[in-house]
Amino acid sequence: MKTFSDVIDAFPDGVLADHLKVPRGRLAVWKHRDKIPDEYWDGVVVAARAQEAVEGSDGATKPITAELLTKISAAKAAAKAAEKAA
Repeated sequence: MKTFSDVIDAFPDGVLADHLKVPRGRLAVWKHRDKIPDEYWDGVVVAARAQEAVEGSDGATKPITAELLTKISAAKAAAKAAEKAA
């Protein structure tokens, strides 16, 4: 998983929204923006644990952890900084 969109897609339809107690439409917005607000990260990790493991787009089983979310966020920030510098 390399993006927040990948993380959202890793959950069956509606599961993450239900767990986070947010409207499903909000997840669609987050997916479109490739962003999960950091105040929801703990809930995402707990939801992933409740599923035990989440399958990545490459078919490999990978846990969704706070470390993974931090890495995705850092990569997005670095890409944005590089784009801004160009």
